[in-house]
Amino acid sequence: MIAQQNRRSVDFAVSNRLSASLSHAILAHIEKCIRTLREAGAYSLAYHRINLPAKITAIWLSKMDKLFIILGSSLGFIAVAMGAFGAHALRTHFEQLPDLQATYQTAVEYNFYHALALVAAAWAVSKWPGGLITWSGYLFAIGVVVFSGSLYILALTGIRWLGAITPIGGVAFLAGWVCLALGVWRGQ
Repeated sequence: MIAQQNRRSVDFAVSNRLSASLSHAILAHIEKCIRTLREAGAYSLAYHRINLPAKITAIWLSKMDKLFIILGSSLGFIAVAMGAFGAHALRTHFEQLPDLQATYQTAVEYNFYHALALVAAAWAVSKWPGGLITWSGYLFAIGVVVFSGSLYILALTGIRWLGAITPIGGVAFLAGWVCLALGVWRGQ
């Protein structure tokens, strides 16, 4: 009985040493992996961001480019529908208010241009993943809603003070183009 207890305490001591050395070996291996990743540039805190493992990044990117393609396609559909609606259903409205027809046409054009810009941002975010290109897509979408949306409402209702909101959408467009260019230039 005493021999069996001594054997158990010896087994327990050996087990503790093995688990401690195994834990130490695992921690050393993890530290070595992190050091290798840092040297390869895959694990970086540059620009206050941490590069995620490739699988997580691929999932996130596939969602971002899908989101931007869906938004761009939807906004392209809206641009075509609003253009057709303006050309056919609003003909008499614009005959009475011809200055609003040019406003409506500007809304349709910028809506369409930036729907295509969203599709370009989807392509760019899949090729050069990074925050700036992602921001460009969001800014294009915000710009369409604010810029084209305010012009659509202005042209349909004649509420002139909405023209004061339109430049906010224009600034979003400009910021989106700058973010897209800088993101591609930096390759991030």
